Amino acid sequence: MNTMRDIEKMKAQPCAPFGSAYSYFIARLSDYYISKTNGTERILDEIAEWDAPSQEYILNCVIGEISKNSF
Repeated sequence: MNTMRDIEKMKAQPCAPFGSAYSYFIARLSDYYISKTNGTERILDEIAEWDAPSQEYILNCVIGEISKNSF
């Protein structure tokens, strides 16, 4: 099970052009929600292996990313 510690590791791991692996992860989940008819299910499948506090953190970041990019 992945935890907040794993999120911190992802934030430190470089991933061009997103800056970090975590930024890429959030961008990918946001894209699922915006562009896929089953986006919510895809996101839930992706975060199923994370513990509850991490899931909440990830979902809040995805919501923030989507809100930031909405008109």
